This record gives sequence, C-alpha cells and structure tokens, in this order.
Amino acid sequence: MRRFLIKLSYLVLPLWVFTVVLVAYYHYAVAPYATSELGRTGQLPLPIEYPDTVLDREYFTHVYDVKVLADTMVDVITIGDSFTTQNIRCFENFLAASGMSLANLMVMPNNPFQAAYNLLRQGIVDSTNVKTIVVETVERNVVKRLTTLNDASIEINTTDLDAIEANDEMGEATTTQSSLIDAKNYVLRRLGYKEVVGHLQLSRPFFSGEEPRGLYFYIKDVRTPSEIASDDATLMRKNAEKLNAAAAAAGVRIVYLVAPDKYDIYQNYIIDNPYKPKRVNEQLRAMFPSREQWVIGKEIVLPLVDAGEMDLYPRGDTHWGPRCSQLVAKELERSVRAGW
Repeated sequence: MRRFLIKLSYLVLPLWVFTVVLVAYYHYAVAPYATSELGRTGQLPLPIEYPDTVLDREYFTHVYDVKVLADTMVDVITIGDSFTTQNIRCFENFLAASGMSLANLMVMPNNPFQAAYNLLRQGIVDSTNVKTIVVETVERNVVKRLTTLNDASIEINTTDLDAIEANDEMGEATTTQSSLIDAKNYVLRRLGYKEVVGHLQLSRPFFSGEEPRGLYFYIKDVRTPSEIASDDATLMRKNAEKLNAAAAAAGVRIVYLVAPDKYDIYQNYIIDNPYKPKRVNEQLRAMFPSREQWVIGKEIVLPLVDAGEMDLYPRGDTHWGPRCSQLVAKELERSVRAGW
C-alpha cells in the first residue's frame, strides 16, 4: 500500500504543483490587468484605456420602469443595447448635453426594435410624452433583431442595469467564478477553445498603449453573417415599415442608429485577414437610404479611421470611445431636430 501511494504521489504531486502555479500566475499576472471589457471577457491582460471625455456628468435620465416612462415627458427616448449604457461616455449624454431632454429606457427583452414596437402598440409612449424615439442596435445583431419583430403582445419587463448586463450576449463570459475555474478557462482560451475575443494585427497603429497595431474584438463580430441574405432583407424592410407605421400612429418620430462592429471598422487594415469582409452596413444603407431616419455609425467613424485617427475604439473595448459618441450624437441631433 505504501509503495502504491508513493507511485501515486509521483503522478499527483506534479499535477498539483502545476495547478497551484497556474492559479497563482493567473491570479497575480493576468487578472489584475484584465480590467477592460475585452480583457475581462477574454481573460487577457488588457487594461482600461479610455480617452478622457469632455463631459463631467450625465445629462440624461435612466428609466428602469415602463410605468414611470408613461409619466415621463422628454424630447427623446433612447432604447438600445450596451452602447447605450456607457454612462458619461455614451452618445445619449452628448445628445442630451446639446439641450435636449432625454431618457434612456432599460427594458427586456433585449431587442430594442421589439421593445420600441411594444411601447408604441401598447400606448405607453406617444406624442403626449415624447417627440422622438432613437432605437440603437449593434451591427452584429441588427439582422436577427429586425427579422424577429413579433406582433404578439410581449410583456415589457421592468428591470435594472445589473439585469440587463447579466442577460447581455457577453454576460456569461464576464462572470467571475472560482480561481481554479478561471485558470482552467484561461488555459482553454489560450489553446483556442471557448474563444470569445479575436486578436489580429493591423498594418498601421490605431491604439495607444503597449500594442498599437493589435486589434482585439468580440469574436461574434466574425461569426455572424458578413452579408444580409435577400430573404432577411425583405423581412427587415417589412418589419421596419411596421415599426414606422406604429410610430406614425402614435405621433412619434422614430430614428435608427446602427453601431458598427469593431472588426468591421478596422477590417481594411488587417494583415492576412482570415475572415470574409463585412458588408452589412453598406447593405443597410442601400435598403434604407434615408439618412435622417437611419444613422449608420460606420459612415461617421470609418473616414476618421482612414485619416489615421487613434483610439476611436479603445484597444480593450468592443464599444466605440467618447470621440465617436460625440460625433454620432451630432449626427443624431441633426436627424432628430429635422423632424421637429
């Protein structure tokens, strides 16, 4: 028995030592520096590197309860995904700072098109309490969200920011678990399993920090279709018309904002790109030519990238930075005021 235990220790002891070293390495050398969104998501030593914003506080209101919304009188209501929850850096804050009263509605289900449709059809918002609704969606989800618009009566749940983040598409990847599980996932991701963050090299520097040519992006940017299928395009047009009709019946103007995927913005500068080029934004513009109703963020951001501007998207984040938020807000302001 003693001999067996000795032999067993030869196998178990190295494995135990390896596990202890791995957990310690991850805990002390990786986790403290994985402070950015993509760093936490992909378990990468990517620190927060947000450029300074010109605004010092939030100029708009978060609304978590649709019952409260019914009694809220504002110029603009925004409904969107995580691009609308960036606090003082978000486009709503710049839009509100221009002199508009604005409320950002936090609702579930996490489909901004469906949420706006439900609000309008159920009479929760109309011309008596709002002038314009801005519906925002990230590029990678625009097809799925607009093609699944449902006429059935779907309850609009009251919620809070924590609930929205927990149900966000990246929520599972950012959940903190035990040190051992975190270390195991770290190894699997470095080996190419459970991959959630892509990493490619660019032909010129676009980011501040230690790796100015390193493009880190959410992997679903390249795992959703690179083009809109013809059947989906037909359904998207049909559903957009239904949503527009619901807004018109309520006496409310509706504007759509598409936030481009980070990969899409920098794809033309990727060295040895293994992925197909994305054309979703270009197809959206062909489908919806009205620049007053459809604000395509790529049309605002890409010229700045081509001019060599740095940190339009922070290196460790999948969302655009304050510079983009400010420029998008200016375009939205022109679009919103054009309908008043």
